[in-house]
Amino acid sequence: METAKKILIIDDNDDFRSMLNKMLSRTGYLITEAENGVQGVEEYRNHPVDLVITDLFMPEKDGTETASELKQIDPQVKIIAVSGGGARIANVDFEDIMFEYGFLRILQKPFRSNELKAVVKELLS
Repeated sequence: METAKKILIIDDNDDFRSMLNKMLSRTGYLITEAENGVQGVEEYRNHPVDLVITDLFMPEKDGTETASELKQIDPQVKIIAVSGGGARIANVDFEDIMFEYGFLRILQKPFRSNELKAVVKELLS
């Protein structure tokens, strides 16, 4: 029997993190959480996972800084970014961000649960 894949969710919004945790754990994934990039990098360093889902805009260490550090620890780490940046992202080119920081996908909040589950399943298969 295959062991459950592990996912680390990094987001400063407790409700959003909790919602993702419930959604993905119901699908059979093992979830760990961090409320910011500093905690997320430390968690990954101590307990590597199969996939990281990180918010782009967070205090202390944003998603791009977090991704850069994670890539230094493990160049093969799989990372999905999520963003609800609103006005802060009006002129952001997500393809440039994906390429520069190694995100495999960027999902804009709000997204449908089946959209996230499909991306997670694809990246972990």
